[in-house]
Amino acid sequence: MLYRANILLAETDDEARELLATQRKGPAPFPMRAGVRDALLKLDSRNVAGEARAPNVGGVLPTSFYGGPDTVVEQIKRCREEVGVGVLDLAFQNPGAADTGRLMHSLELLPKRYCHASGLSESKRRAAVKVSFFETAHYRSPRRLPAEWPVPPDAYDHETGARSYRGMIERIQVVEELGFDWVSVAEHHYSPHRLTPAPIVSAAHLAAYSQKIKIAVLGPIVSQSNRCKSPRTWQCSTI
Repeated sequence: MLYRANILLAETDDEARELLATQRKGPAPFPMRAGVRDALLKLDSRNVAGEARAPNVGGVLPTSFYGGPDTVVEQIKRCREEVGVGVLDLAFQNPGAADTGRLMHSLELLPKRYCHASGLSESKRRAAVKVSFFETAHYRSPRRLPAEWPVPPDAYDHETGARSYRGMIERIQVVEELGFDWVSVAEHHYSPHRLTPAPIVSAAHLAAYSQKIKIAVLGPIVSQSNRCKSPRTWQCSTI
């Protein structure tokens, strides 16, 4: 089972609680008109471990794991034992957050032994939770963006976009060195903070700058893709 989750990892549990409280008071990561938001929330429901949960809490995406390193590791273990999760696809920071330095620090706080299974016996390797880093190409606009999704294309700044893609390369090299099993990308259009409208292109870009980490395309919008072109594209991407 693969489970995508938000994670807020800090030096201590107290620091994580303070950051979470601040996050909940902030603006929603994907602001949109009230009518659109209400319609989506009505249509969308999530079932996590047999418990129905709202996909959105207070306008802020739910955070599944938070605390200091030891606390988060115990939460991950419990998730494996109680839910049967085999792969955790972790988002370490809200889209558009200004401080990507904190993201990098959080990555380094996650102990290496929980990022890969090398050196373990076969039985322990099968039981270990694999960890994936969810890469969104954090885009931080130099000017104020429209308050609602979708964002018009002319709001895009080319220099900022180039910096965002350079940041992707820096992060994949760090997570590969730390021992993460995967890095993942997903399809997002007209987002104010995410630059992955063509995830297969993003995956190819990451592959050019990595050595051995697996790259997963999780969340392509197949229904909007060309039914003849897409299978050939995916076939070429696995060569």
